[in-house]
Amino acid sequence: MKTIEPPGMHENFRPQQTELLRAVLSYNQHGTNKSLQKELQDKWEIELNTSQINQLRRKFNLPRIKLKTDTIQSAPFAGIEILEA
Repeated sequence: MKTIEPPGMHENFRPQQTELLRAVLSYNQHGTNKSLQKELQDKWEIELNTSQINQLRRKFNLPRIKLKTDTIQSAPFAGIEILEA
């Protein structure tokens, strides 16, 4: 299987590295580019900048999925606070 790198991407990725990048991006679709950049550097010594990570996300059709966060609001009530989710 021949892999074609996005324009501007390093041409020296081996097919195994390309599949590793696909797996990391797929598993971490919620991760920010900075967190993925750090993980790739720390675990696999692959250096990519954030625009290259964006290019790979587009190439593999793996857009970032933002996690929903619940907001907590407090309301004073009879001298105590009740937390609302």
